[in-house]
Amino acid sequence: MHEQTVVAQAQYERALSQAHSFPRVMQIRDNLRSLNMADAAVRAYERAAILKPRSIEPLLAAGEICAQTDPREAQVWFERAQRVAPWRAEPDFSLGQLMLKAGKLAEAEHLFQAALAKHPHVREYLDSLAMVRKRQQ
Repeated sequence: MHEQTVVAQAQYERALSQAHSFPRVMQIRDNLRSLNMADAAVRAYERAAILKPRSIEPLLAAGEICAQTDPREAQVWFERAQRVAPWRAEPDFSLGQLMLKAGKLAEAEHLFQAALAKHPHVREYLDSLAMVRKRQQ
C-alpha cells in the first residue's frame, strides 16, 4: 500500500505541474481519494477548477470530500458551484444534503426545492425533500 501511495503522490505532483492538463488532474483524483489522501485530492480538484473555471464537477467533488470532515469548507465548494452554474441542480442538492446532515431543515428544504425546480423528475431529489418534510413534522 505504501508503494501505491508514493506512486499516487508522484502522479499528483506531476499533474499539478502541467497546468494545461485538466484530464490528467481529474484522472488521478480517484487514486488519491481511494488511498485516503483527501487533502491531495481536494488540491487536485482545486487545480482542475482553475483549469476549467466553468466546470462544476471538480467543485462538487471537492465539496463531497470536505463534507466528511469539514462541513464549512464543503459549503464553500458547493456555493461556488452554485455561482458557476446556477442553472444546474447538483450544487443545490449537494448543499441541501449538507444542510440536512447539519439539522438545518428549512435550508435543506429550500435547496431541495430549488434542485427540483431545475430537474423535477429526479427521484433522489424528491425522496430527499420528502425526508426533510417528514422530519419537520
